[in-house]
Amino acid sequence: MWDRSFLDQYFLIEATDFCNLNCIMCSHENIPGPHSRPKGFMDPDLFRKIANDLPEKSVAAGYKLFWLGEPFINPDFPEMLAHLQRLLHGRPEYIDIHTNGHFLTPEIRKLLLDSGGKIPRLTLSLDAVRPETYRNIRRNGNLSQVTDNVLSFLYERSQSGKAFPTLILQFIIMEENADEAGEFLSFWREKITASTSGTGSGLSALLRGFLTERASDVVWFKRIDVPACKRERAEIVYAETVRKHGLRPEKSPDLEVIVSLDNLWDGAQVPDTPVPPGAPALRTAPRRPCSALFKTPCIM
Repeated sequence: MWDRSFLDQYFLIEATDFCNLNCIMCSHENIPGPHSRPKGFMDPDLFRKIANDLPEKSVAAGYKLFWLGEPFINPDFPEMLAHLQRLLHGRPEYIDIHTNGHFLTPEIRKLLLDSGGKIPRLTLSLDAVRPETYRNIRRNGNLSQVTDNVLSFLYERSQSGKAFPTLILQFIIMEENADEAGEFLSFWREKITASTSGTGSGLSALLRGFLTERASDVVWFKRIDVPACKRERAEIVYAETVRKHGLRPEKSPDLEVIVSLDNLWDGAQVPDTPVPPGAPALRTAPRRPCSALFKTPCIM
């Protein structure tokens, strides 16, 4: 029943809860909170036991090797990644990684490109295209370093003739960066379309079928996760930003743009804001219970 009910299920396995950044929207400073306890690295033997104990799935379930930390900080992370790749060989499951991009060294980029398609996508949390905005949101970060790492990855992927991992470039819309959402899309559209991806995939037939609609690189304008008392304002900012910059979902062989206007909080309709031609209409939908408890269990 689990497999039939949640085709997009995945398990989060947190390699570490350390992070090199101190982002303004993160929970690191919330006391009490998930980071109230002492931070550490998951022991590689424990990781292997967890991975070995998880049952083989009959659908393309994902193993997300992160939660609230930066996974590449764990010195054993390449070993963990290699073990999971061997374990999943010939199986439909895949590996998913989120990173802030500071540790995409030449060695790590090669590790990702040599994954044989078991890492179909890599999500990079960026949230800015201007250095001053990046410094304000992703404190202690270096946008120039991250941008250089991403551009190097795009070039090396193109030169290798491989199609995967594709990149999901994430932009969480908030008041601090709302005025540069359109600039962010224009910058990365140019860089992505300028790179020429190869055609090899290495994906199993089942996994390829599952990811057919996400085979291009992605710019994802994400809604911020805030407490309920701040939700209405956050979603008004999201809706206003989408309308102001004419953002809309789109899909091409090179680039997919994800904009989510479904299930907006009541009051986020901002009826007085002009709607650009072709922009998606906002609509009110019933609030739904969160399904993460059932389909995305997290092992800290």
